[in-house]
Amino acid sequence: MAGEGTPVLLLGESELMAAGLRYVLEASAEYAVIASYALDGDVLGAIREHAPAIVIMGLNAPVESGCELLRRIKDERPFVRVIAITDVLEATETAAVVLAGVDGLLDATISPDALVAVLRLLQDRVRFVTSHSLWPSILEALKIHEPSGTAKDREQSLTRRESDVFELLRDGLTDREIAEVLTLSLWTVKHHVVNILQKLDMTSRRQALRQRPNPSRPPTSPPPAV
Repeated sequence: MAGEGTPVLLLGESELMAAGLRYVLEASAEYAVIASYALDGDVLGAIREHAPAIVIMGLNAPVESGCELLRRIKDERPFVRVIAITDVLEATETAAVVLAGVDGLLDATISPDALVAVLRLLQDRVRFVTSHSLWPSILEALKIHEPSGTAKDREQSLTRRESDVFELLRDGLTDREIAEVLTLSLWTVKHHVVNILQKLDMTSRRQALRQRPNPSRPPTSPPPAV
């Protein structure tokens, strides 16, 4: 292992790009690149072996295989923060990466200083970070800004499983608690929550808490921070 900084694993970058990332991160003295792997290699084995705190993934279109790998990483190691660095994607591809559970989605033109700043934000437990240039595409694809129908109509559009998640969500349970109650993976719950907020025209979990059907009944746990 190079250095004593926070361990970082690189995935899917060319040898040249990996060398550049290694130089940028280790120059900060805060991070140590512990290994570099291709996306089609034994990535989960590498994560088990090296136990990185952060994974930086080079992700370009088409994104299907990268999204599947991202889900597998998050299912096995939910506390590993994963950043995808990408060229410009179609809006639907950008949304697919977000729904797969990525913690940061960055444009490939990001500066070295900005990349280090993003890593610091994620280590401070900021839930999601993206480049300004990608945010409009995320909003467009997820359609979280477009109301449709009445509140009752929107709630009726939820699937049976989404309704189960919504009931627990507005009781104040965290994603991890919901996963335990419904025996689902954490990623699956996160995916349902994003769909629920989209269908109900909500932009935060706090709005779901306001819709609790019986306000006199206290939540089973404190509302999560948003």
